[in-house]
Amino acid sequence: WAPFRALMEEDFAQKSLYALLEQKYGVCVDRATRRFEAAGVTPEDARLLGMEAGRAVCRVQTLAYSRETPVEFSLARYRGDRNVFTVELYR
Repeated sequence: WAPFRALMEEDFAQKSLYALLEQKYGVCVDRATRRFEAAGVTPEDARLLGMEAGRAVCRVQTLAYSRETPVEFSLARYRGDRNVFTVELYR
């Protein structure tokens, strides 16, 4: 998307996407939906994650919004044997 094209030049190992959106573009992420699911690892993901083919990963899909406007869609894959996820719920 053209307004955020410069984000492709950022080093996200050192910087936060949400902080950059707010600082550079005045966009405040006010909510996000994350979907977690187990999935078989693809050969390419197995190579990138340094794991055996045929294993499972945790696939996380994120859709984040600023005032009802979607500003982030991402798909991430995590090794199940090296990650722990905690979800805290409030009533």
